[in-house]
Amino acid sequence: MKRILHQLANGYVVITLMAAVLFFNLVLFPSAAVKKDGQELKPLDLRMHYSQTEVKNLFDDMGSDGRSAYYKGISIIDSIYPIIYTLLLLLLFTFLIRKLELQSKRWQLFLLLPFIIMLADFTENFNTLYMLRHYPSITAQNASIGSAASSAKWIFTGISFLLLITGFILLLIRILLKSSQKKS
Repeated sequence: MKRILHQLANGYVVITLMAAVLFFNLVLFPSAAVKKDGQELKPLDLRMHYSQTEVKNLFDDMGSDGRSAYYKGISIIDSIYPIIYTLLLLLLFTFLIRKLELQSKRWQLFLLLPFIIMLADFTENFNTLYMLRHYPSITAQNASIGSAASSAKWIFTGISFLLLITGFILLLIRILLKSSQKKS
């Protein structure tokens, strides 16, 4: 597994995955957005947390056609997207661990973060699909499960981005120090 990750953590694969992530965010998600009176409704998966009342209000605002479109968007687009961004994050962490020469096994634990995010995202998606199928009978428990999954997804995504930014800054510092030592 480690060897495969190291082989895939190259510029071509990473750039391809970045392009896919951008395509999803700039084209697919906006095209699947549900609107009311010309305004996009903020979907559950873009919220840090939400309540049963907020879910019911959102689904009411969507109307029957909007709920159907939302269901299709989650079923198709948002079922593929977590796999793509998980691979991207996994390869970025692999790249940094290799380039920063972090040999200890504990650094490999960072590779779990993308999987935790994906698990939270899939939990959130399945829960939202469940609530859409059972609308208008949405329980507080279902809303709480979805909200907890959404919160976990965003918290671990934030942690991942902070770690990646820190790793790339450390890598840049290392490169700059090596180049200045070569000049001396």
